[in-house]
Amino acid sequence: YGYLARSWDDFLYNNDEMLALVAAGNSGGGNTFASVGEPATAKNIISVGASNSFGDDLSRGMLGPSHVASFSSKGKTRDQRSKPDVIAPGHYILSAGARPDKKGECDPSDGKVPDAGGNRDGLLSISGTSMATPVTAGTAAIIRQYFLEGYYPSGEKNKTDARIPSGALLKAVLMNGAQYMTGVDNGWSVFPSVPYDDIQNFGRISLIDSLSLSDKTNLEALVDEHVLEGGLARAYDITIEGSCSSLNILSATLVWTDPQGANGCTRCVLNDLDLKIEKYGANGEIVDTFYPNGLRRPDDQNNAERVRLDGRFGEAHEELVNEGDKFGIIVDTSNLVTSSQKYALVITGCYGGKANILDISSSVFTNSTRSMSEMRHISPLLRYFLPMYAYSLLSFFG
Repeated sequence: YGYLARSWDDFLYNNDEMLALVAAGNSGGGNTFASVGEPATAKNIISVGASNSFGDDLSRGMLGPSHVASFSSKGKTRDQRSKPDVIAPGHYILSAGARPDKKGECDPSDGKVPDAGGNRDGLLSISGTSMATPVTAGTAAIIRQYFLEGYYPSGEKNKTDARIPSGALLKAVLMNGAQYMTGVDNGWSVFPSVPYDDIQNFGRISLIDSLSLSDKTNLEALVDEHVLEGGLARAYDITIEGSCSSLNILSATLVWTDPQGANGCTRCVLNDLDLKIEKYGANGEIVDTFYPNGLRRPDDQNNAERVRLDGRFGEAHEELVNEGDKFGIIVDTSNLVTSSQKYALVITGCYGGKANILDISSSVFTNSTRSMSEMRHISPLLRYFLPMYAYSLLSFFG
């Protein structure tokens, strides 16, 4: 955490509407950890790692888009914060390929795109977290447009609901909807990865799991931006109800733009907020408490925290969310160096009674994640070696 990271954090802290995205770096090969480079180590930016692509953008033997690219840089930072923040396709991506020796280059006249890693006429297939980052930036721009054109809260365009979102809110939406990934595609093997680790952290970005759009997404969303004074807390009560694809999922993400830390700091988050979800019993008593980022306690290292209750996959919280369940989402000020701190909170799930059921069973991401769900019942040793064995078979049979 040096001059560049501090400069980005200071700028974003003083320019509330801005959001910066930085490539995590391409130094993660050979399962190299602590390889995220500055300024991708900044607190208030979104640090982006790379996943494999899909279809014709894959080279022979590559696994699909639910796998992190081998080169993608991995955390943690020196002060033990989790980076990168999210993952997006970056290995390989078809892009414009300017040729200095030719004017007017464009798509190939025969319509055939270059193979993975190749180039043809004005097209280039290239890899890197610097490809994943503009994919994520474009996604963030769509989220910003969603709020500017008044799609929240109805899921339909309504200019009277138009609002200017903060950078923290855009970051919270992206990170709240990010999905679990399977592991690192190292070519000869799959290195295991779980949510909130130093490889995928919050996971791959997914708009369909981030925003509520009438008849187009499978969730409902509640967002809030609030200034909380030191020593105070704020609660949001949710009752699971209705009919939607996300009935058994409740996800809440808290993000705040933190003041810049000191050069070389060993504990760089200055204003520490805490997020937790409490489950209530029939008489309003607390029957369980869930903490963020895969922990069983408050997180005092990061300024982005997510609690996801998801019975489908093997995150730390395997509690099923059922219709009629009541929850409280709590934001608390643990320790502030300033008198107050503004935050953005995003809550998604099924709690408004809106029927919005989508069939996404054919999605390549759904199928990949389903495989991971099945693998969580296998012993850790088999879980590690089984992907290697399966990959070897695939390679052998072509």
